Amino acid sequence: MVKMKLLEYLDKEDKTMYWLAENSRLSYPTIFRLSKNKSRSVRFNTLNKIMEALDIEDFNKIIEYE
Repeated sequence: MVKMKLLEYLDKEDKTMYWLAENSRLSYPTIFRLSKNKSRSVRFNTLNKIMEALDIEDFNKIIEYE
């Protein structure tokens, strides 16, 4: 099972879901669903926007496989 670690990463970086929504230009509900693992899929474009906003190159920082 693939799991998003967005909340853990945002907490570590002292950032909020609202901040990420603003800086990624994604909707807050999208960020909320991904952060709470309520989404059944994620588009590469969405993942790219999140990674750019967080300035990360390794998606393993925000995604894990269980």
